[in-house]
Amino acid sequence: MRYAALIRSLDKKGRLKRAVSAGLLAVGMSLPVASTALAQSGPITFQNVLDAPDDLQINLDYARQEVANGRLQQAASALERLLLNRPNWDSVRLFYGIVLYRLDDLEGSIRELRLLEGRGLPSDKERDRVKYLNLALQQSDSLRITGRFTAGGRLDSNPGRFANDDVFFFGAGDESDGAITGGAMIRIERDIDGRQGDYLFLQVDSHINEFFELDAADYLNATTRIGGAFFGPDRVIKPYFLYGGTFQQYQKYRTQVGGGVDTTWTLSEQVDFFVNGQAVYDNFSTTDFSFVGDLRDGWRSYAQAGIKWRPADYQTFEISGTYVRKNAQNDIFSYDEGKLRIKSTTLFGEGRYLALTGVYTVANFDDRSFGGFVFQGREDERYYARAAVGAPLQTLFSRIGVELPESIGDIVAQAGVSYRKQQSSFFGQNYHNVSGDIMFTKRVAF
Repeated sequence: MRYAALIRSLDKKGRLKRAVSAGLLAVGMSLPVASTALAQSGPITFQNVLDAPDDLQINLDYARQEVANGRLQQAASALERLLLNRPNWDSVRLFYGIVLYRLDDLEGSIRELRLLEGRGLPSDKERDRVKYLNLALQQSDSLRITGRFTAGGRLDSNPGRFANDDVFFFGAGDESDGAITGGAMIRIERDIDGRQGDYLFLQVDSHINEFFELDAADYLNATTRIGGAFFGPDRVIKPYFLYGGTFQQYQKYRTQVGGGVDTTWTLSEQVDFFVNGQAVYDNFSTTDFSFVGDLRDGWRSYAQAGIKWRPADYQTFEISGTYVRKNAQNDIFSYDEGKLRIKSTTLFGEGRYLALTGVYTVANFDDRSFGGFVFQGREDERYYARAAVGAPLQTLFSRIGVELPESIGDIVAQAGVSYRKQQSSFFGQNYHNVSGDIMFTKRVAF
């Protein structure tokens, strides 16, 4: 089993970005029972450990329990006690090295994993040792380059978002269409000399949709962010400058320039509170499919606040609220928008996951005057729901006994379904769209 494919990527100071730590628990559960121990039933308390500090099995079970509950520091302490009593227990040392990696103790992780070199570990554990050692070495470099590449296909019932109150299922009207879709991300991080943990970054994100028939829904966008990450005792602040562009059917549709700042406070091991803000200037162009042009030009800003809660290492919940203000040259395109977003991510081990997202949005467009008359702006309500499941290819193929090369096996396959609906006070603006997609993602690090 390739637990390395299940690891979370970490930012500096050990804050988790996207985790698949069920594999870490699987490493611990694969450890053999210590011969000197008595069976322990029910949850193990720290007092149980204090009462039997030399009981190998109690310490091992306690470490497994604490990893499962997301309390990695307590697990590390228990594993360290085990190694003091039995320094040649290689499986425990591997477990300990991975826990240290998860705690962002990169030097300690590298030390423990290198001690296992040439120890004759079983092939699956040796693969884990090499993989985690490489990850720790990459994280400890002052210059880090990571990337993500995605390709796949999608089928939409209404990709053009035409008014379709009477259409729901695929093929019920003439709007449905399939597309080739993909994306890429490249990120470069460089540590700031003399600043513990702080770093500068450059990140480029891009995404493309190419529908088979509906040219108006084809687009390509790319965004570049340049900024830094600055850490305090319980917070991280990430200011950045942004420049982006969107092309519609290969014609320039919009450019954006601006900046923002993302701030996260760690309230506890399980709870983070975040506040994000951004302001960009939108510059629109006329295309064959959009004749509005610069009437949409203007500043668009948002403020977002939310909480991320990890009740267990395999479960994450996130809830956030966002306020958006757009000031366009023409009031018909100026609006205030409020958004509520809820997200859940559940990890099932071996890289398998389930991601659920729900978003509710209310947009109120400005009133506009013409010939001495005031026309009330429209109000839109939007609903969005998405469910996606994914797993590495190796996990899928192992079910039929096939061993893939590691460069292919760690590609993540994902299948998802989305529903989007808009109800508007303006005639002809009500629509809904059902979309299904299959995507394949490859992550790289240098």
